[in-house]
Amino acid sequence: MGEVAGVSVWYDPATGRDGIHSFRWQHGVLQPVSPTYGSDPKHRLFSMNVRGLGVGERGSQPTAWDEGVTLDLPGVVPGGRGQAFAVNSRGDVVGWVGTPSGEHAALWRRGPAIPAVAAVPSP
Repeated sequence: MGEVAGVSVWYDPATGRDGIHSFRWQHGVLQPVSPTYGSDPKHRLFSMNVRGLGVGERGSQPTAWDEGVTLDLPGVVPGGRGQAFAVNSRGDVVGWVGTPSGEHAALWRRGPAIPAVAAVPSP
């Protein structure tokens, strides 16, 4: 609650580099969305839900940011691209992905966590 999401766009004429840094403004404090924002300057935050889950893109990869963790959303083929545009209160994300056959709508649903189980050898 009380969060605002946004982006800052910058250009350094000395180096010719530019970038987009997404941020959250929470309780009067400006926080980067991703801990790698300084070395990975192509983050764009498009939407955030009431629980603070943010979605957008990192480079050309649909991405979600949750409590400081960057999650690349699946479905993009190598060399392809996509974007995540919106997220609801349950954590369902909508966007699109590019495939060899074209661009397609995408829905990513958050499922229950699956505990890791160690393989037990057969007797």
